[in-house]
Amino acid sequence: NNLTDIIDKDSDVDENLNDKEKIIALTLNYVKELYNHEKAIMIDLNEFEHISDKIEDITHYSKLDTSYSLYEFSKYVRKNMEQKDYSKPIPFLEEIDYIETYLHLETLRFGEKLHVEYDIVEDGFWILPLTIQPFVENAVKHGLLPKKKGGTVWISTKKNGAYIEVEIRDDGVGFDTNEFWKGLKQRKTVGMKSALFRLKHEMHATYDIQSNMTPGVSGTCVKIRIPEKGET
Repeated sequence: NNLTDIIDKDSDVDENLNDKEKIIALTLNYVKELYNHEKAIMIDLNEFEHISDKIEDITHYSKLDTSYSLYEFSKYVRKNMEQKDYSKPIPFLEEIDYIETYLHLETLRFGEKLHVEYDIVEDGFWILPLTIQPFVENAVKHGLLPKKKGGTVWISTKKNGAYIEVEIRDDGVGFDTNEFWKGLKQRKTVGMKSALFRLKHEMHATYDIQSNMTPGVSGTCVKIRIPEKGET
Protein backbone atom coordinates (compact mmCIF):
# COMPACT_ATOMS: atom_id res chain seq x y z
CA ASN A 1 0.00 0.00 0.00
CA ASN A 2 1.13 3.56 -0.67
CA LEU A 3 0.77 6.32 1.88
CA THR A 4 -2.42 7.79 0.40
CA ASP A 5 -4.10 4.38 0.70
CA ILE A 6 -2.92 3.89 4.26
CA ILE A 7 -4.03 7.25 5.68
CA ASP A 8 -7.69 7.39 6.67
CA LYS A 9 -9.58 9.11 3.85
CA ASP A 10 -11.60 11.10 6.39
CA SER A 11 -8.57 12.29 8.34
CA ASP A 12 -7.93 15.48 6.31
CA VAL A 13 -4.16 14.99 6.25
CA ASP A 14 -2.21 17.32 3.94
CA GLU A 15 -0.53 15.19 1.28
CA ASN A 16 2.29 17.75 1.03
CA LEU A 17 3.57 16.75 4.46
CA ASN A 18 6.53 14.42 4.72
CA ASP A 19 6.04 10.92 6.11
CA LYS A 20 7.00 11.82 9.67
CA GLU A 21 4.65 14.82 9.68
CA LYS A 22 1.81 12.68 8.31
CA ILE A 23 2.15 10.26 11.20
CA ILE A 24 1.98 13.11 13.72
CA ALA A 25 -0.95 14.72 11.87
CA LEU A 26 -2.81 11.42 11.92
CA THR A 27 -2.24 11.17 15.66
CA LEU A 28 -3.49 14.70 16.28
CA ASN A 29 -6.57 14.04 14.16
CA TYR A 30 -7.25 11.03 16.34
CA VAL A 31 -7.15 13.24 19.44
CA LYS A 32 -9.50 15.72 17.75
CA GLU A 33 -11.94 12.92 16.95
CA LEU A 34 -11.94 11.85 20.58
CA TYR A 35 -12.75 15.36 21.76
CA ASN A 36 -15.58 15.60 19.24
CA HIS A 37 -16.91 12.16 20.02
CA GLU A 38 -20.37 12.07 21.58
CA LYS A 39 -19.00 10.01 24.46
CA ALA A 40 -15.78 11.99 24.85
CA ILE A 41 -16.70 13.14 28.31
CA MET A 42 -16.84 9.50 29.43
CA ILE A 43 -13.31 8.68 28.28
CA ASP A 44 -11.13 8.29 31.37
CA LEU A 45 -7.73 9.80 32.04
CA ASN A 46 -6.10 6.55 31.00
CA GLU A 47 -7.10 7.21 27.40
CA PHE A 48 -5.72 10.74 27.26
CA GLU A 49 -2.49 9.73 29.01
CA HIS A 50 -2.17 6.93 26.46
CA ILE A 51 -2.68 9.32 23.52
CA SER A 52 -0.13 11.79 24.89
CA ASP A 53 2.44 9.01 25.22
CA LYS A 54 1.90 7.99 21.61
CA ILE A 55 2.25 11.56 20.31
CA GLU A 56 5.55 11.81 22.19
CA ASP A 57 6.78 8.42 20.97
CA ILE A 58 5.65 8.45 17.36
CA THR A 59 8.49 10.61 16.02
CA HIS A 60 10.81 7.63 16.58
CA TYR A 61 9.00 5.70 13.84
CA SER A 62 10.47 8.02 11.22
CA LYS A 63 13.64 5.92 11.51
CA LEU A 64 11.78 2.90 10.16
CA ASP A 65 10.10 1.85 6.94
CA THR A 66 7.66 4.71 7.32
CA SER A 67 4.93 3.41 5.01
CA TYR A 68 4.65 0.19 6.98
CA SER A 69 4.92 1.83 10.40
CA LEU A 70 2.24 4.33 9.37
CA TYR A 71 -0.03 1.47 8.36
CA GLU A 72 0.53 -0.26 11.71
CA PHE A 73 -0.03 2.92 13.67
CA SER A 74 -3.22 3.67 11.70
CA LYS A 75 -4.44 0.18 12.57
CA TYR A 76 -3.56 0.80 16.22
CA VAL A 77 -5.46 4.07 16.58
CA ARG A 78 -8.38 2.75 14.55
CA LYS A 79 -8.81 -0.12 17.02
CA ASN A 80 -8.72 2.42 19.83
CA MET A 81 -11.45 4.48 18.18
CA GLU A 82 -13.63 1.39 17.74
CA GLN A 83 -13.89 1.03 21.50
CA LYS A 84 -16.68 3.58 21.98
CA ASP A 85 -17.86 2.25 25.33
CA TYR A 86 -15.18 1.12 27.73
CA SER A 87 -17.77 -0.18 30.19
CA LYS A 88 -18.96 -2.98 27.88
CA PRO A 89 -16.98 -6.24 27.69
CA ILE A 90 -15.48 -7.38 24.40
CA PRO A 91 -14.22 -10.83 23.33
CA PHE A 92 -10.74 -11.43 24.71
CA LEU A 93 -9.49 -12.06 21.17
CA GLU A 94 -10.25 -8.41 20.34
CA GLU A 95 -8.16 -7.24 23.28
CA ILE A 96 -5.29 -9.56 22.34
CA ASP A 97 -5.45 -8.36 18.72
CA TYR A 98 -5.08 -4.78 19.97
CA ILE A 99 -2.16 -5.86 22.18
CA GLU A 100 -0.49 -7.67 19.27
CA THR A 101 -0.68 -4.53 17.14
CA TYR A 102 0.83 -2.44 19.94
CA LEU A 103 3.65 -4.95 20.50
CA HIS A 104 4.34 -5.20 16.79
CA LEU A 105 4.81 -1.42 16.66
CA GLU A 106 7.21 -1.56 19.58
CA THR A 107 9.08 -4.44 17.94
CA LEU A 108 9.43 -2.35 14.77
CA ARG A 109 10.83 0.45 16.88
CA PHE A 110 13.20 -1.48 19.16
CA GLY A 111 14.02 -4.53 17.06
CA GLU A 112 15.92 -7.34 18.77
CA LYS A 113 15.65 -5.60 22.13
CA LEU A 114 12.04 -6.76 22.45
CA HIS A 115 10.78 -10.33 22.20
CA VAL A 116 7.19 -11.50 22.64
CA GLU A 117 5.85 -14.98 23.33
CA TYR A 118 2.20 -16.06 23.53
CA ASP A 119 0.63 -19.11 25.15
CA ILE A 120 -3.10 -18.53 24.69
CA VAL A 121 -4.84 -21.71 25.86
CA GLU A 122 -8.20 -20.11 26.73
CA ASP A 123 -9.67 -17.39 24.51
CA GLY A 124 -13.45 -17.84 24.68
CA PHE A 125 -14.10 -15.27 27.36
CA TRP A 126 -14.97 -11.58 27.52
CA ILE A 127 -13.09 -8.73 29.12
CA LEU A 128 -13.39 -4.95 29.46
CA PRO A 129 -11.40 -3.05 26.82
CA LEU A 130 -7.93 -1.82 27.79
CA THR A 131 -7.72 -3.81 31.02
CA ILE A 132 -4.88 -6.10 29.90
CA GLN A 133 -2.99 -3.77 27.54
CA PRO A 134 -1.74 -1.36 30.28
CA PHE A 135 0.09 -4.24 31.99
CA VAL A 136 1.72 -5.25 28.71
CA GLU A 137 2.76 -1.68 27.99
CA ASN A 138 4.14 -1.33 31.51
CA ALA A 139 6.19 -4.50 31.00
CA VAL A 140 7.68 -3.09 27.80
CA LYS A 141 8.29 0.51 28.83
CA HIS A 142 9.32 0.10 32.45
CA GLY A 143 10.57 -3.47 32.49
CA LEU A 144 12.31 -4.37 29.23
CA LEU A 145 13.40 -1.12 27.60
CA PRO A 146 15.44 0.14 30.59
CA LYS A 147 17.37 -3.15 30.42
CA LYS A 148 20.50 -2.84 28.27
CA LYS A 149 19.87 -5.99 26.24
CA GLY A 150 16.07 -5.83 26.45
CA GLY A 151 14.19 -9.04 27.07
CA THR A 152 10.95 -10.94 26.65
CA VAL A 153 7.33 -10.41 27.59
CA TRP A 154 5.18 -13.53 27.91
CA ILE A 155 1.38 -13.41 27.64
CA SER A 156 -0.61 -16.51 28.55
CA THR A 157 -4.13 -17.61 29.42
CA LYS A 158 -5.44 -20.80 30.94
CA LYS A 159 -8.40 -22.15 32.85
CA ASN A 160 -7.75 -22.55 36.58
CA GLY A 161 -10.71 -24.01 38.44
CA ALA A 162 -13.66 -21.61 38.26
CA TYR A 163 -11.46 -18.86 36.83
CA ILE A 164 -9.70 -17.82 33.66
CA GLU A 165 -6.15 -16.81 34.47
CA VAL A 166 -4.35 -14.21 32.38
CA GLU A 167 -0.64 -13.82 33.03
CA ILE A 168 1.69 -11.06 31.80
CA ARG A 169 5.31 -11.79 32.67
CA ASP A 170 8.61 -10.19 31.73
CA ASP A 171 12.30 -10.59 32.52
CA GLY A 172 12.89 -6.85 32.73
CA VAL A 173 14.49 -4.77 35.47
CA GLY A 174 11.61 -5.15 37.93
CA PHE A 175 10.34 -2.50 40.34
CA ASP A 176 9.64 -1.80 44.00
CA THR A 177 6.06 -2.99 44.56
CA ASN A 178 5.69 -0.77 47.63
CA GLU A 179 6.47 2.28 45.49
CA PHE A 180 4.10 0.98 42.84
CA TRP A 181 1.13 0.80 45.22
CA LYS A 182 2.06 4.18 46.68
CA GLY A 183 2.09 5.63 43.16
CA LEU A 184 -1.41 4.27 42.54
CA LYS A 185 -2.72 6.12 45.59
CA GLN A 186 -1.07 9.30 44.36
CA ARG A 187 -2.54 8.86 40.85
CA LYS A 188 0.91 8.67 39.26
CA THR A 189 -0.04 5.61 37.21
CA VAL A 190 -3.48 6.51 35.88
CA GLY A 191 -3.72 3.80 33.22
CA MET A 192 -2.81 1.03 35.61
CA LYS A 193 -5.12 2.37 38.31
CA SER A 194 -8.04 2.47 35.88
CA ALA A 195 -7.38 -1.09 34.70
CA LEU A 196 -7.12 -2.45 38.25
CA PHE A 197 -10.26 -0.63 39.35
CA ARG A 198 -12.33 -1.92 36.44
CA LEU A 199 -11.02 -5.47 36.83
CA LYS A 200 -11.89 -5.54 40.52
CA HIS A 201 -15.15 -3.61 40.66
CA GLU A 202 -16.69 -4.26 37.25
CA MET A 203 -15.40 -7.74 36.38
CA HIS A 204 -15.05 -9.06 39.95
CA ALA A 205 -11.57 -10.27 39.04
CA THR A 206 -8.65 -10.67 41.41
CA TYR A 207 -5.01 -9.92 40.64
CA ASP A 208 -1.53 -10.46 42.00
CA ILE A 209 1.54 -8.40 41.09
CA GLN A 210 5.01 -9.68 41.95
CA SER A 211 8.30 -8.05 40.94
CA ASN A 212 11.96 -8.78 41.55
CA MET A 213 14.77 -6.25 41.06
CA THR A 214 17.65 -8.67 41.77
CA PRO A 215 20.10 -8.68 38.81
CA GLY A 216 20.06 -11.99 36.96
CA VAL A 217 16.61 -12.99 38.17
CA SER A 218 14.77 -9.69 37.80
CA GLY A 219 11.32 -9.41 36.28
CA THR A 220 7.64 -8.89 36.92
CA CYS A 221 4.63 -11.20 36.87
CA VAL A 222 1.00 -10.05 36.83
CA LYS A 223 -1.70 -12.67 37.29
CA ILE A 224 -5.34 -11.75 36.69
CA ARG A 225 -8.07 -14.21 37.67
CA ILE A 226 -11.45 -13.67 35.98
CA PRO A 227 -14.57 -15.55 37.10
CA GLU A 228 -15.51 -18.18 34.52
CA LYS A 229 -18.95 -16.61 34.09
CA GLY A 230 -17.17 -14.04 31.92
CA GLU A 231 -16.97 -16.61 29.14
CA THR A 232 -19.36 -16.66 26.17
